[in-house]
Amino acid sequence: MKRISEFIFYFLFMTYSNFASAILIEPDHYAPGTDLSLISPYVKLSTVSGLPVYSSNIGEGAAGGHPTGPLGQRVFSSSPSTNSEWYYWRDEDEDGGLMITFYQPVVAFSLIFAEIFQDAGCCVSDPIYLYLFSSDDTLIDVVCVDCEAPQYLGNAADPDDAWPYWHFKYQGDNVAKVIVGGESEPTTIDRLEFSVSEPPMLGLYVLGLVLMFGRRVLTTGGLHLKQL
Repeated sequence: MKRISEFIFYFLFMTYSNFASAILIEPDHYAPGTDLSLISPYVKLSTVSGLPVYSSNIGEGAAGGHPTGPLGQRVFSSSPSTNSEWYYWRDEDEDGGLMITFYQPVVAFSLIFAEIFQDAGCCVSDPIYLYLFSSDDTLIDVVCVDCEAPQYLGNAADPDDAWPYWHFKYQGDNVAKVIVGGESEPTTIDRLEFSVSEPPMLGLYVLGLVLMFGRRVLTTGGLHLKQL
């Protein structure tokens, strides 16, 4: 009986300790000018130089005046009043990059990137790179966001009126910091969603019941069911 109780404890502990809790930071959920730097207890948002990150209006003329789709009306910005967009060229021009610092390593995250102004290029001409770091600040991966095929706002059939965007998703188990921005041209960044390993309250409650039940079985020497 003791071995069975130990097995149940181990099974539930492993199941619930690996449960992934999803967190969303969507600028559209906040008023324009809201400081989002510490809006979540799980993550800090800042520029690479340490300045705050705000929820800012996407900007007049975005996507040629077409509906902005999943971007909504507000995006991440280093300015509280305008969409300043983001640029990052490692070892060359770094201050304008978005830095996302997780307080515990995440198992997955996603961001939306978009080229919605005339000064922005696409794909090879305007690479967007994600730099991923572990908890000891070791660079573990560099990912090209816009090397993947984009989706489009506006008129996808007309290259002069098509505005590309990418819903980038990453899965891993040791990402503690992300730095990102357009290399040759700035890019708009929106909607951070990520998952951390966290035991849910229900799991802890069930685990407590199992421990109480197991202790009773061990101290009484068995389980006795009342016959009907």
